[in-house]
This record gives sequence, structure tokens and C-alpha cells, in this order.
Amino acid sequence: MTVAWRRRMGRALVVSAVALATAACAGPPPPPEFKGILATGTVAEARTAVPFRVRQPAYAPEGAKLAAVEWSTQMGAPFVVQRYSMATGQGFYILAIQPSEEFDTPPIDNEMLIQGRMATLMAIREDDRLLEWRLFWRVGGVYHLVAGDVAADEMVRIASSLR
Repeated sequence: MTVAWRRRMGRALVVSAVALATAACAGPPPPPEFKGILATGTVAEARTAVPFRVRQPAYAPEGAKLAAVEWSTQMGAPFVVQRYSMATGQGFYILAIQPSEEFDTPPIDNEMLIQGRMATLMAIREDDRLLEWRLFWRVGGVYHLVAGDVAADEMVRIASSLR
């Protein structure tokens, strides 16, 4: 197995987890192929299931409520997704994933420090319309992503408050 192949596979696992988290935030249930792979429950249950520390935000935008917690240890890269919804129809999610191999970070719109670590802020767009902001950083072997359709400065506040 080459390093390049392992990086592509690690990236594919993270992309799959991000796609699953994004789909979950949009509302529809996970696709049938994830049945038996994806568990749903509480943050406490997720903490006992995965081999890394599950962080929760000390700050959330006004009216944000934890809507769901989902995790998997079945795909070779354990992950946890916390989905938050707001009465405004907006929402965000927090993804933590521990891939088996390091992978390259996505394209950069802006870099900053989150809890002393270099982070990347990306604007996800379709045509010229902003779909969501994604803030991405790594602590040890765990990659963190805070994303959603709330303002970029709110993403930074949420990410900075993870404990």
C-alpha cells in the first residue's frame, strides 16, 4: 500500500463522513447502506463508543438546540456528528473523525487559529450562492469540522468554545 493510496482512502472516509453529516443536517434519513453502521443516541453514548474525546460547544447561537448525535466505528475511521438546529431554519453540525491515515487538507479560503491549532475556513458555494461555511482543523489524530449555514463568525465562536 502506498502512502498516496492510504491518503486517498483516508480522504475518502472523511469525505463520506462529511457527506453523511451534511445530509443528516438537511433532514432526510441516512441512506440504506448506512443502516447498522450509523448509531444514534446521546453525546454520553457516543463518548463511550469512540476512541477519542468528544467535545461539545460551550457557546451556540441563540436558539440552537442539539437535534441529534450520530456516530460510527464501522468504517475504519470512527466519527461523531452532533447536529444542531435553530428555529430560524438554520443549523450547524460538529464532526470529529479519527482517520487511520493522515490526509491532505482541503482548499483554503482563510486560515486562523482555533484553540491554538491552525484551522481552515472554507465557503461551500453552488454557482455564486453560499451553501455553508466549513471550519476544519486537527488536534492530534482527530480532525474537527464545524459547518453549517450560520455566519462564519458564529462558526469561529462555536469552534473556539469546544470543550
